[in-house]
Amino acid sequence: MQDVTRIQPYKEQQHLLRTQNFRNNSEARVQEKNVPELQSQPNKEQQLRKRYVSKLTSNPKDMDVWFKLGFSLHSGETAQVGRFAYTKQQCYDQAMKINPKHPDAWTKLGNFLDMGETAQVGSQTYIKQQCYVQALTLDPNDVDLWFNLGYFLSAGETAQVGSQLYTKQQCFVQALTLDPKHTSAWSMLGSSLGVGETVQIGSQPYTQQQCYVQALTLGPKFAPAWFKLGVSLGVGETAQIGSQRFTKQQCFVQALTFSPKDAHAWKHLGQSLGSGDTVQIGSQRFTKQQCYVQALTFSPKDAYAWNNLGAALGVGPGWESALHKAAMFLTGIDIEPKEYDGVVSPCEGPADAAMAGLSLYEEED
Repeated sequence: MQDVTRIQPYKEQQHLLRTQNFRNNSEARVQEKNVPELQSQPNKEQQLRKRYVSKLTSNPKDMDVWFKLGFSLHSGETAQVGRFAYTKQQCYDQAMKINPKHPDAWTKLGNFLDMGETAQVGSQTYIKQQCYVQALTLDPNDVDLWFNLGYFLSAGETAQVGSQLYTKQQCFVQALTLDPKHTSAWSMLGSSLGVGETVQIGSQPYTQQQCYVQALTLGPKFAPAWFKLGVSLGVGETAQIGSQRFTKQQCFVQALTFSPKDAHAWKHLGQSLGSGDTVQIGSQRFTKQQCYVQALTFSPKDAYAWNNLGAALGVGPGWESALHKAAMFLTGIDIEPKEYDGVVSPCEGPADAAMAGLSLYEEED
């Protein structure tokens, strides 16, 4: 089970876009620079809007500022520029009118659109991915555009650039063909591969694990790749990064060293520990139970973490409470522990253990 985010690639919540702070985005490397602050900072947002309006009053042909002003507006809000009030969509429309045949215009429009949002250019409506397609049609050698397109395509989706259709995976391959040192592309390419699958870059085939190893060879502090490498490794397996070999557990430790608020990594680290085992992160040692507590500190509605904490506690104080919360967050129903039997989980798989009689069962998401 995955935490639901507004934009949901695999799990890179700690790594915001390289040059744009998308709301709840992460690993993508969008090349837009000097984008407005996150909309969770209302006072700063108002100050930024005033600044953008002032700039546009003196220079109404500044494409970048029109995009930024549009991005800063929430649905239903307007900003007064001169005699007219502009909505988010109208700001984007003004920006696109300035230079509609330049790849940067389409790139910026794609960068500023949220998933699910649309923008009308001329008589046609575009979503984020279609903006990147338009940009790539004008500039097919832009590495970051290939990455962005792949990042926002869903599994099974394709996008047509020129006369060819590209899958998510093929977009990352294109990015790496143009730039073999693109750390995020290696990491996301690994995520696109199934167990046992390989993909060809140049003359060499790569497995999922080998993609993560490439990412970490280029960026040894890249927490998402450490997490994903850990997930991909079996018990007893190791992967070599540089001169050192890392176990599954050590990968999660590395991920948390560089991203200590990663709830998923804490949960998986807990799953990798045996009863009575401890692991050191920084100057502190953590037990299995403490790892789950850390995971729940950063993701308090994670039903699987509650379930696993209950299993780790064993029958005794806190056990029923933990599994009660697991059931509640799985079903959305605040039920009493005595009513667990007969409750049907909407999720398939081992999660049903938390629902069917408070069994001592630890499971993975």
